[in-house]
Amino acid sequence: MNAPFSIVATETLGLNPVERDWVRAAAPRGWDALHAILAASAYLDQAGEIRRAALLAAIEAGGYLSDRYRRKMMEPPLRPPVGGVLRPPPIQPGQVLNNFPPGWPAFDRPPALGAEERVDLIGPVLRDWTLRDQGADGTCVGFAAAAAAERVLAPPGQRPPRLSAIFLYRRMRRLAERDPKPLFMPLGFDRGATKLGAAQAVMQQEGVPPEADWPDESAPDADPPDEVLARARKVAPVAYWDLGTARRPPNIARAVLDLLKEGRPVAVSLPVFLPPGSPPGSTDNWWLDSVVADGFVQDPPPDWPAAGAGHAVCILGFRPDPDRDLDGGWFVFRNSLGARWATDAPDDSVRDPVVPGRGYGAISARYIERAVWEIMSPALP
Repeated sequence: MNAPFSIVATETLGLNPVERDWVRAAAPRGWDALHAILAASAYLDQAGEIRRAALLAAIEAGGYLSDRYRRKMMEPPLRPPVGGVLRPPPIQPGQVLNNFPPGWPAFDRPPALGAEERVDLIGPVLRDWTLRDQGADGTCVGFAAAAAAERVLAPPGQRPPRLSAIFLYRRMRRLAERDPKPLFMPLGFDRGATKLGAAQAVMQQEGVPPEADWPDESAPDADPPDEVLARARKVAPVAYWDLGTARRPPNIARAVLDLLKEGRPVAVSLPVFLPPGSPPGSTDNWWLDSVVADGFVQDPPPDWPAAGAGHAVCILGFRPDPDRDLDGGWFVFRNSLGARWATDAPDDSVRDPVVPGRGYGAISARYIERAVWEIMSPALP
């Protein structure tokens, strides 16, 4: 087992105890990620206990950064889409959530994932599954849910069907307008936010038509005609758990892995995190230069609060990572940002890269365990 990167960084940079503890808690994968986190954390300059500018200079002068990260630093920063997933209703003062999500499947399952085998639902369809890009619209929930439906409906050895994510998004909005209960309507609905709870209801009740009938370029606020509704393909049954409006259950990452082991894709919604005191439009932990380059989502440092907004992706694989975390690993996902995401994946310097290509990414089991808001998984037909 290799030494954790926090030890390597401590010895190489001569970190003081406060710096060492901060780096250990932030858990960057390597030099690129550490540089990106420090570059985004201007608030550290106020306390003075972490020598942010000096550490950035030492990392740059030491030749530790990869060429791909240096190239990414020179490019204009990408901006995340507006809207999408926003936080669940807040817990009111004195409110206690006593009930776990109904039907939670993983109470008695072992939490540690490090000894598990890898799961890969991407490899068989990677070359034939065209990337999708939500553009600047906050339609990630529609794209994540559509990706889960596409993968589960793909005939063995054949290209997944291309379903209309924008149709799904629009029908989710309509459902929440008709029935504005917490299952369907998140905070920030007026800014375009949606929930996977609405997606699973639409997929089972109305279905999803081919993307050719209602293209990605369709306006998110337009209503499809009756002939498009008639060609929608239903997906049922769909497992769904809302973890933002119930008592948080144990073994969340285990529940996601168990679904994957059944051959089921898993759409999730989860928060993004920002440096303290960040103004609107600041770079969050999903849009650091290192993340956009290699696709590995950075675990938030412990002092980064959750932002109001979030994101949704479709998880399609798992890779244990004993070098980093004996109890965890990486969940591999399909994003909805086209080739703008993971621009340098796969990493050709690694024999068996975790992120299989552009448009895909990886998120730690720890992130899923601690932060995920919703889980949705269609069953195999």
